[in-house]
Amino acid sequence: MLGMFAIGIPTISCMLLIISSLMYTNNVFIRYKKIKSKLTLLPVIFGLSFFLAGISEFIAINAPSILIAIIMGSISYFSIIAGLVILLLYLEFARTSRINREFIAVAIILATINVVSLCLQGISYIGEPGNYQRLFEFNLVALVSYILLFLCLIYEMLQVVSRSIEFKWLLFFAVFIFISVSLILVELAVPLIFYKLIRSLKWEILYINLGILGFTLLFWSLSILKMPVTLLILPNEIYGALLLTKSGFEISKVPAEKEHEEVVSYTSTLVSGILAVNREISERAVSDSFMTYNAVGRDVLIYFGNFIVLVLLIKFGNMITRDIAKSMLLYLERSTEMPTDDVISEELRENGEKALVEIIGMLRT
Repeated sequence: MLGMFAIGIPTISCMLLIISSLMYTNNVFIRYKKIKSKLTLLPVIFGLSFFLAGISEFIAINAPSILIAIIMGSISYFSIIAGLVILLLYLEFARTSRINREFIAVAIILATINVVSLCLQGISYIGEPGNYQRLFEFNLVALVSYILLFLCLIYEMLQVVSRSIEFKWLLFFAVFIFISVSLILVELAVPLIFYKLIRSLKWEILYINLGILGFTLLFWSLSILKMPVTLLILPNEIYGALLLTKSGFEISKVPAEKEHEEVVSYTSTLVSGILAVNREISERAVSDSFMTYNAVGRDVLIYFGNFIVLVLLIKFGNMITRDIAKSMLLYLERSTEMPTDDVISEELRENGEKALVEIIGMLRT
């Protein structure tokens, strides 16, 4: 009976990873279509990489030959490592306005060391055609780099929590991060806890790990249904958005809430002055460029399009909000007649206001 249960562990773990990664990818992709940022494709790719890992390992354990099992097992493992790097990259995009190149370089180096060390050692399977299991072979370099890679992920998550302390949904987000970090720590601890029992647990460890990864993805996919924007763009708060000509004339402005009308009007006056001064001292118009100011504990994110300027008043600027601002403004410029000699058409005012309302709707958490 125990033997039959053991044989089922690889299949159950693979199926859990496949199903949970599909759910996660589907939930993220639905939200991606509503959030106009190409960067939010990264979580979709992350989900697909874990789906590939689950499918590859399932094929490996049911492979007709040991060679196919090893090839598919290698693809499965490499997909998980690639997925982790993609997730780290996305968290950096969502957390900061400028990516920390050193941090990402460290993550990529750790992933490379892990993959190379595993390639040198090789992946081993036991069993017979149609019923293989991957062996756990202790590799200090691979294990340490694997643990450090996950610790980088935990570091990113904790950084996000520290930035979210003053937000109203901190409790939900903190609980989400706490459970996620706990699951990751359990996943990391499995090889270490059972290290002295390797002789009796030659392959179960790997599939227990896969099962924990699958359960983590399942938890994430269900959490995204609860608070999609918060978990995709990460905690933020938008106060309002504005459109101006490059000379500083206001086209449209939309506060996120009625209580933000005053600060949005103040921001409009401030940015209008900046644009007017910039036009006087600059010999050529600025295009496809960002500027950021901090006013009263808020970020004033300014994006210069080809013809007009978009301003977002937000708590924290990051690369995703920048990408959303750029794509929305460029779309508006393509679809609407732009002002000439600062003459603003009614069509531009109306379309501009619709665009601002849409941006606020995307970023509202």
